[in-house]
Amino acid sequence: MSLENRRKHRRYVSWRPVVLELVGAGAGQKLRAILVDISFSGALVENGASLPMGQPVLIHLAQGGTPLASGVRAVVVGVAQGPGYLIRFRFLGIQTAEARGALARTIEDLRSGANLSEHVLQRPRRL
Repeated sequence: MSLENRRKHRRYVSWRPVVLELVGAGAGQKLRAILVDISFSGALVENGASLPMGQPVLIHLAQGGTPLASGVRAVVVGVAQGPGYLIRFRFLGIQTAEARGALARTIEDLRSGANLSEHVLQRPRRL
C-alpha cells in the first residue's frame, strides 16, 4: 500500500470509547520527557474497543466526578499485563496551561496512591 493510500485509509479510522480505572502504583516520573506510565486495573478491551500500540487517543481525566483535563492528545506506545495493566502514553502536546497543570496534578495524585477514573476516547483524526 502506498504512503498516500495509507494516509487516506487512516484518515477515517475511529474507535469506541474505553474506560480505564486507574490505581496509584506506577505513575511516571518523566512528564517533561512526555512519557508517562500509568498503572490501571480493569480490562484493556471493553465493548469491542481496544488500545493497540500507536493508536492516537484523546484522554479525559477526572477525579471524583470533577473534570481535570480533557482532550489531551497522546499515542499509546506500550501496554503490558502484570498484577494490573501498565500503559504508556506519549503526549503529543498539551495546548493550555490549565491542561498541563491538571495533568501534572493528576500524576502527583497517582504517585500518592489516589484512585482516579480516566476516560480514553478517540475520534477520527485528520491528517
